[in-house]
Amino acid sequence: MTMELDRLEPANYAVTVGASGLPRELEVAMDRAGEFAKAEKALNTRRAYRSDFATFQTWCAARGVSALPATAEIVGAFIGAEADRGVKASTIGRRLAAIGYAHRLAKLPSPTEVEAVRAVMRGIRHTIGTAKAPKAPATNDRLLAMIASQNLESRRTNQEVESPARDGANDACVAVLPDRLTAQSVALIVKAHAKRAGLDPRSFAGHSLRSGFLTSAARRGASVFKMMDVSRHRRIDTLRIYVRDAELFHDHAGAGLL
Repeated sequence: MTMELDRLEPANYAVTVGASGLPRELEVAMDRAGEFAKAEKALNTRRAYRSDFATFQTWCAARGVSALPATAEIVGAFIGAEADRGVKASTIGRRLAAIGYAHRLAKLPSPTEVEAVRAVMRGIRHTIGTAKAPKAPATNDRLLAMIASQNLESRRTNQEVESPARDGANDACVAVLPDRLTAQSVALIVKAHAKRAGLDPRSFAGHSLRSGFLTSAARRGASVFKMMDVSRHRRIDTLRIYVRDAELFHDHAGAGLL
């Protein structure tokens, strides 16, 4: 039996058009793609980039120049001014990355890729330096010492009055704050616990918790890839920064040969 193609009617597909004039299904797919693109950067990185670009926008607005798009000359002048007011080279480098990222998201040529801007950044690093004193890692033994000192102080200052248990469980008072702790608050808490444990509080900060976990994991011979799963590092080279040099030769393949 011969099929007569000219008698076949096309299928009736209902296409819903979105606000942009594109099919709604395509709009949803594009929005989802945008969400994946945002996930390219960690949440803290995105927050830092927003803050850094806002700083750049404020600086540009005060001088009547455009922040997006920005010229290489303006960007160079901005990072030079940041260096003159005492901003760390690492922070300036992050702000430069934020400016470039904002331009790429806007599908604009990035002024940060221009050699003149790179030369300014290299000069800043050479002049004010990039090294920063690493904070001491809050390794498991140090954390245990901090906890022990906290428990000891709690027993000395505990003024609670015992009350009858309800339903077989002791009453507990838990304070829940309406907002998350700031990075500065975490740093102060770690410093206070370090001091209580007899450690130098100047050597500790919030970042000590992260580096301490990784250092302790390395001491115990944990897999680098499992450590990366927890710390969410994407590169092994970056992970090495958090593991102290003294620990790099722990269980080294050349042990006994050196």
